[in-house]
Amino acid sequence: MTEAVSISGLLLNLLDTGFRTQDNIGEMIDNSFGSGAKKIRITLDSSTNPPTLVFSDNGGGMTLKGLESAHILHNRSDPSATKDGRFGIGGAHARSHFTQNKGSVLTISKSEEVEGNPNAGLSQASIDYTESVKTNKLVIKSGEITVPTLPKWQKYAINPTKKGTVIIIECAQNVLKELLDMINTTVIRESLLYTLGCNYHQSLLTGSEISILNQVEKKELKVLPIDPLVLKKMLPQFKREVRLQYCADKVSGQKSVYFYEDAAWQCRRINPKSGKLKNFPEAPTTALRKIGELTLICAYSDKWLEIQKDDLKGMSLVIPSTEDSNKEYQELLSGLYIQRNSKINAHFPIARPDQGDYDKRPFIVNCHFLLKFTASDEMDQAFKVLTNKSKLQENQIEKNLHETVEFLRGQFINDQHKKWKNSQPAPPVAPPVAPPAAPTAPPVAPPVAPAPPAPPVAPAPPAPAPPAPAPAPAPAPAPAPAPAPAPAPAPPPRQIPVAPIAPVPQPQPQVDINFSKTDAHVIILEKGKRFIEIRYRGQYHIAEKYYTEHLMALGPQRFKEWILAVEKINRLLE
Repeated sequence: MTEAVSISGLLLNLLDTGFRTQDNIGEMIDNSFGSGAKKIRITLDSSTNPPTLVFSDNGGGMTLKGLESAHILHNRSDPSATKDGRFGIGGAHARSHFTQNKGSVLTISKSEEVEGNPNAGLSQASIDYTESVKTNKLVIKSGEITVPTLPKWQKYAINPTKKGTVIIIECAQNVLKELLDMINTTVIRESLLYTLGCNYHQSLLTGSEISILNQVEKKELKVLPIDPLVLKKMLPQFKREVRLQYCADKVSGQKSVYFYEDAAWQCRRINPKSGKLKNFPEAPTTALRKIGELTLICAYSDKWLEIQKDDLKGMSLVIPSTEDSNKEYQELLSGLYIQRNSKINAHFPIARPDQGDYDKRPFIVNCHFLLKFTASDEMDQAFKVLTNKSKLQENQIEKNLHETVEFLRGQFINDQHKKWKNSQPAPPVAPPVAPPAAPTAPPVAPPVAPAPPAPPVAPAPPAPAPPAPAPAPAPAPAPAPAPAPAPAPAPPPRQIPVAPIAPVPQPQPQVDINFSKTDAHVIILEKGKRFIEIRYRGQYHIAEKYYTEHLMALGPQRFKEWILAVEKINRLLE
């Protein structure tokens, strides 16, 4: 009779389901936290043949029956608010991936603590993946701990006399090398320490511990909590928390999302008149069934790297020093994080936009958001939680829920941008340019007054008369000269009215210049408006507005380079 299920085919298919190495590490950690563990240690030993990968925890341990059940490939359980596991296949995925189906896995667990009997409650189970694929049967051996196995428990257990579990895996060479590379890297994007610190930051902040031990180098690295929103260091005006309720109508089943903001409930749903989403000021009613509650946490900073540098240094990670690297780091951390129970399962970063309001672009990247919810069947369905819980996709989130979250994100971005804009000093107002004055006639010289008339000339006194004949009569006095006529005034020059000439609009110069020394690239320059946008070291800025408040943050040397670049451009345009 042919087997209904091909075990070898199933095991081989587990390698092609999209689980990355870091996802499988997460599945093993989830199982440990689900058992109540507070301390988890991952040991890598490349000196053995094959290499050894060990997961140790101080959880509640498993009985023999529990061990056998844990090796069932699909041991599904109901979603829980305290456990991140659900589908019962995460551990199987991890074991298959780490061995590449070519090694064995030994699990030792202690579920009892009996005084005077340190070996009480110890059980073991092993599975040989090479043999299972070969025989098409899951080859599991289980029972009480054997003498050869006891030293392994004593070597790897968190505390050999206390409850806990140890999983010893014969790891594939290429997988162990990948793990070592992710642990030793100083690049944030590739660091397993950073990924675990971010995903499990809530558990780590509440007292749990995760460490990674390199057995060959005898070097143990502690995973530090990385809060992607750094809420403890964020001022109140730069953060916001919004409560949401995801509900369904008891009769129609129609979904709706309510959010509580500014001391009032609002519902965002389709307006039947316009067919568009609209906010309605109303609270959830008894006609609705609450599916689940969510919390959206918003935070803004333009110095995320500065805020997190201490945590990064603590994990030997290199802090980006160039502008381009800083931009990449900003985009890496940006966007929306999804936290299911106590673990961040997904992150949807956002690239810096290349269109829209220039001033607003950095705020879109520098606003971070964390959406938290408690697991349940319906909430997992709303988020389309899959077997690989780290493979959530943003476009698969239930439409009303996703669009409400997007509305709240946009509202926070706009508010932060508006606050910044209002805090900027008003630009100096240029004095108005007076229109050209109409030409005026030259001044006319005043008329010349006529010269006063000459006084009359007195006649000469007469000579004494001789006795001769009688003297002749005296001559009459000469008449006074007539006054000269006044010259006629010169006529004023003819005045021609001249209308002011409107300035001819000049074409805006389009400049495309590269300065290799300054790494400044001018995109648009409108000289009349003194408006300059520059892409400097991979980031867009508006020179006029960022001279004092933003560019100085880059340091005096880069600020000086920027000014020199702009001065060169202005000289070219003169």
